[in-house]
Formats: sequence, structure tokens, C-alpha cells
Amino acid sequence: MKIMIIGCGKVGTSLVRELSREEHEVTVIDNRADRAKGIVGEYDVMGLVGSGMDHSLLQEGGIDQTDLFIAVTGNDELNLLCCLLARKLCENIQTIARVRSPEYSETIMDLQSDLGVSVIINPELAAAREVFKAISLPPTVSAETFSSDASEIYKLKIPKGSVLEGMAIKDIPHKLKSDILICMVERKDDLFIPDGEFILHEKDLISITGQPKKRMQFFKKIGIKSNNVHNVMVIGAGKLAFYLAKMLEKTNINLTLVDNNRATCEKMATFFPNATIIEGNGSDREMLADEGLENMDAFVSLTGIDEENIILSLYIRSIMPIKTITKINRISFDDVINALDLDTIINPKKLTSETIIRYVRAAEGGMGSNVETVHRLAQDRAEALEFYIREKSRATNIPLMNLKTRSDTLAALIVRDGKAILPRGTDEIRVGDSVIFITTHTGLCTLDDVLDEDVL
Repeated sequence: MKIMIIGCGKVGTSLVRELSREEHEVTVIDNRADRAKGIVGEYDVMGLVGSGMDHSLLQEGGIDQTDLFIAVTGNDELNLLCCLLARKLCENIQTIARVRSPEYSETIMDLQSDLGVSVIINPELAAAREVFKAISLPPTVSAETFSSDASEIYKLKIPKGSVLEGMAIKDIPHKLKSDILICMVERKDDLFIPDGEFILHEKDLISITGQPKKRMQFFKKIGIKSNNVHNVMVIGAGKLAFYLAKMLEKTNINLTLVDNNRATCEKMATFFPNATIIEGNGSDREMLADEGLENMDAFVSLTGIDEENIILSLYIRSIMPIKTITKINRISFDDVINALDLDTIINPKKLTSETIIRYVRAAEGGMGSNVETVHRLAQDRAEALEFYIREKSRATNIPLMNLKTRSDTLAALIVRDGKAILPRGTDEIRVGDSVIFITTHTGLCTLDDVLDEDVL
């Protein structure tokens, strides 16, 4: 596809990297020459300096031949206006705008319809949803969510002394009486899409699927306790915290929100009168203790500084066995961050990138079995792809044992009529199913793409 991106900040740069890797023809426009030149110097893309509202600049970039236009500047209104202009200059173009302000959160669907924008993405709102789901998970367990509530992939580290130490995956069903599927294992720098003979060891990072009830039973049998959350402390009262607070106020969870800006605290207190709003330094240990840290069931660090969020979460993990969630914006330091002993990590910019990549692949794949969700796993070395099956293909109505897929590709879960099915050799993929595949291959757009190339 021919794609034009307006804005070369963190999200724009991440998109350029991902879309270039998938061999799309990319043009970037930014009003800062150093950003545009830096991207052109690193990736095989066309770069222009100026405004996304400049008619002549868009035409110079080939707007009339562009398939997808993406506006991810730091200004919501500019992003929307750029998409409007793109539609005016190229009637059939598809457009994506990043809109972050809470003022627009209630009217996003109306904006999308009235302005003719194909997709409006709110990174902080999407991240808040992920945080809200993660709060109820046990400590050390994180999850990747998909379109159906029945389809989730959970990741956890096998602790020292675990019953899983030295156990073959094929032995889990009868030794632990647990009906789950281990679909990926990370061991130091190595990544495995395991078969039944694979032997597990302590400190392995395992990804599992299964029915919700069966997953919780598995956690219990390996010594991971459920997380009953009554009190949550959040550090940092930005946009993400605002969206999270709106979700929490509809529950019985008590929220304590800490921020060092008085005006921000007063504003949050007006919106959320039932929450406890504290003006203070979130890294002040005495202050945290005075405000009831010992009574918290979950701790969420959402400041605008990655280093502060990381240190706060590491400190809490060192003194309390509670759920910790850490917001991190820097995508380029994944290898360093993943080496730390953090619990759940939330990256709004990565969520934005994944959403746009999913949209691009769906547009490429046609209407048969489009990618519904894409999650990058294991420092981008693997992907979890969710396909919704709208029509028959080479991969449907064939027992999985007879389905010749690419190497390092595994059917991890089938959702049929709202129920999760662990894929076995005799199971088939049918029209109407959602199916999740784990693979080390990139750029897969349709269900047929998971098949071995010799089959195609």
C-alpha cells in the first residue's frame, strides 16, 4: 500500500519502522526538518518538511495515489483537519486520526461519521482499558486481549520451586488436571513455539490460552493467587488516569490518585468527588505510606516520565506482593525494559501502532478472513493474530492435524459462538469462528497466509 504519515514523533516513527518492514511505500511529512531527515536517513521512505495542511506539499507527496493517510501529530484538531483535506484531495483515500483529548472521548463515533474519518484512535483511552483489565489480574500475570472476552493470552513467569519445573507440556493435562494450552515460551534470549515434548523450567516466560475458568484453576494449581481488588493507588493524573478514573468510578474499587500539580488535582477532584485526590510527589515514600499504601491491592504508575514509573513499580514490587502496572512510552528500549522485573507494562504508543498495523493488514487482506487484532510479542519477535472467518478458504473445514501451516506457527485458540475452544488435532476452523494464531512470521493479513507457502 501507499501510505502517507503526518507527524514524525514517537508514534509516527514507530509506524514508519513497522510499515517499512512490511514493505509498504511510505511518505512522511513533519514541520521539523530534523525529524523528517532523521527518518529518511534511517528508513527507505520519502520525507517532506512542512504542514499536513499544505495542499501543494500533499500533492508533491503523491496524495492522489495514496491508499491510506495517517495523522498522528500532537494536535487533535490538526489531525482531524488533515484527514478532511486528504479526503478532499483524494476521494477514495482511507484516513486515520489520532485524537487524545478527553473532551472528544464521548463524541468519537460522531466525529468519525460526520467528518468521514475511517478510524479515530485515542491512545490514552485504549491504554486505560488495558490498565482497567489488568488491575484484576494476579501479580506477575499480564494479558493480551482480543475482540472477544473469551479470547485472551496470559503471560507469566514460572517461579522458583514451581510444580512446572522440569515438566513436559504434554504432561500438564493429566498431572495438573489443567485444560490449558501453552502457546509460547520465552527463555532468556530464546523464543519457542513449543510442542508437547517441550520441557518447562523456572524463570521461563510462558503464554497460555484456555477457557477463563480453566485458566484460573491452572493459576491456583501452580500457586498463583487470584487478585481481589478493593483499593487502587494511581500516580500521575494525566489523560490516561482521567479515563481510568471514569472506569473505576462505575465499580466498587476505591481510587487514591496522586499528582504533584495542584491545578490538576483540583480538576480531578471536581470530576471524581468519591476518589481520594492527593497533591504530592509520588516518589515520596513517607507520603505514600501516610496515604495508605499498605492497604492497596494494586499500584499504577502513570507519570509522564518512564524512569519514574519504572522505579516506582520496582520499589512497590520490592516491598509488597500486589499488582503493579507501569506506563512506558519509549518503544525503542524494549530489550532493556523487558530485562527488568516489572509486572504489567502499558505502552499507549505501541497500542496505537498495533491498531494501525491491524487496519493496514485488514485493508490488504480483503473481506474473507481479515486480521481483527494484532499483538506484538516478545520484543516484536512474534505476533498474536486474531482472524475472523467470514467465508470458506483453504484453511477452513480441515482437521488441524492435516493443516500444513508455516514453521513456528500455532493455532492457540478458537472462539465459536462466544465460547473458547482449545485447538486439538481433530478440531476444524469454521466460518463464523474467531481464531488466534501465534507466529514468528510478520506481515500476515489473511487466514490463508498462515499456511505453508508450498500449499499456496
